[in-house]
This record gives sequence, structure tokens and C-alpha cells, in this order.
Amino acid sequence: MGFSFYGANGAYECHGHHYITAWVSGAQSISSYRIGKFSICFKDKTKYEFEGAKVYLDGLLTKPQSVQVFYDSATITEATQKIRANIKFNPSFENTYSGMLSRTASWIGGGKKDKVNKITNRVGRVDDLIVSVYKYKEKPTETTDLQYEGHGSWLSHLIIDGKEMWRIEQEWEAWREFNDISNDFKVLESDSENRPDLKSMRQNEWDLAEDEKFAMEQLQRKDKANRLKAEKAKKLK
Repeated sequence: MGFSFYGANGAYECHGHHYITAWVSGAQSISSYRIGKFSICFKDKTKYEFEGAKVYLDGLLTKPQSVQVFYDSATITEATQKIRANIKFNPSFENTYSGMLSRTASWIGGGKKDKVNKITNRVGRVDDLIVSVYKYKEKPTETTDLQYEGHGSWLSHLIIDGKEMWRIEQEWEAWREFNDISNDFKVLESDSENRPDLKSMRQNEWDLAEDEKFAMEQLQRKDKANRLKAEKAKKLK
């Protein structure tokens, strides 16, 4: 499967291709892997390439809803500065024959004990991840110059070189309501918040809002027609 899409005004270009392969990885589980690449190139020529991790579906027979688990590694490569990030998902996951036997045994009440996440010194979880960022010289796979290391959870937080970079509980400044005007904040006349149909919608006047929206669209069409007419007349001179 191949795909391409483009941002407005050439802001970015996205291209990719992949196919999916799958195999049985336990008595009630299936693993799959999307083989291929996805790249995005911005207007300043900065380019990123992505390769995804594998996916493991568990609980196909015993659970009301199967559980999707990421494992193995995903990579992000930035070719301009020659930087490559390796993201190891679910490092405790055993993608081996013994791991498949252990998962099968756990289904019937046996199996190995849970592995310990050595970085956090607790039982490993399926949402754990380990991040390594490298600088390379020629080939992206030649990742020997380690720049940063990190760990965390793709559901909750990320720590790089001991510094917390992101946490889901982190509070961000709330968006200000339209009427919340202060000395350092002013809505411009051209702001979309001043659209008459939006003002009517805030007052639950839906029929009036629809009429105002239609009138605005008619005005936009008329304006576009006038501009095209002016451009055509300019070319004929």
C-alpha cells in the first residue's frame, strides 16, 4: 500500500508505503508488523523518516476485548542533522519461542514470573519504553555516537537524561474564553471569533446562525468572482 498527501501552500509533503505481515505468537495471541516507511518533508527541507514497532494482540479467546500491545523498536530519523532515535517498546516482552510458551502457559495458570524493569526497579509494564538518540555519519544504522538516553511510558510520561520532558498530568494554561478580555489580550476585528454566525450559535439561535453563515458564504463567493474578474482584466491590458 502506498500513499502521499500534501500540506497547504507546500508546507509539507508526506509519502509512505507498507504491507502487513502477521503470525501466531501464542495460544490466544497474534503478532503483526507493518513493513515499510513513512516520511514527512517540510518546506525548509527538514525530513523525518518513521518506521513503526510491532503489534501484539492478546486475549483473543478469553477476554471480552483483545489487548493491543506494542513491542520491539520504532525509529525516527532526521537526515539533515543525521540524528536517529530508537524507541524500544515494552522491553520486557519476549519475542521468542520460550516467550510464546510462557504466554500460553499463563493462559492456563502457569508461566514465568513478571520481569522487572531494571530502570524503574518495578515490574515491567506493556506501556514501558526506552529511548536512545544517536548521531550517525553516513548510514542511519551506524548508530554508535550516543547523544541522549531516556525512558518512560507512551501513556503517561517521558524522561530524557534524568529530565522529565512530558507528563500527562501536567497542567497547561487554559484557553481563554472569547469574552475574557484583559490588558494583554485583545481579539482583532478580523478574528473568526467575531463571525456573526458564531455569536448566534453561542446564544443557541441556530436558525439565525445558519442564515448568517449562508450570507457570509455568498459574500465570499461574490468577492472571489470579483477578484478573478479583476485579474482577468489586468491580464488583457
